[in-house]
Amino acid sequence: MSDPGFFARQNLVLGEEVGDVIRNTRILVVGVGAGGNELLKNLVLMGFGNFTLVDFDPIENTNLSRTTLFTKKDIGKSKAMVAAERLTEMCLHDSPNIIGVDAKIQDIGSQVFKNHDLVVCCVDTKNARVYINDWCVRLKKPFYEMGFEKFVVQISFFPNQSL
Repeated sequence: MSDPGFFARQNLVLGEEVGDVIRNTRILVVGVGAGGNELLKNLVLMGFGNFTLVDFDPIENTNLSRTTLFTKKDIGKSKAMVAAERLTEMCLHDSPNIIGVDAKIQDIGSQVFKNHDLVVCCVDTKNARVYINDWCVRLKKPFYEMGFEKFVVQISFFPNQSL
């Protein structure tokens, strides 16, 4: 990284080889609402910088009280596209590659799963969750699933690797 001071503490605790893994990991995030916003903000500040963000929803005024990446001027715009732009601006990675895709995950196809090292699901519909899980199992992709119920957040991890 051009400024190793960004991650001096992280490197001290975890080691520089972990920093290399962080910088090179390609992450597919499906759903860029409240949970996706918070997750992505934290990941870019840790040094991750290779993402594809998939969401078909536009930003609504009700999103603004639950998200950090969207502002009033973004209402009506694509969540995925605005999030990709904001994350690129704030990313500490030397050469971020953050792509927004304004579409339903079911309309993209399996290649998007193949091109990533891990998948994070932050959607609130059963059909999308099942579709994402199915491809992660088929392709043996590590899969994080995040869900909300009122003020309770559940995060599950499925390694999807052969034993």
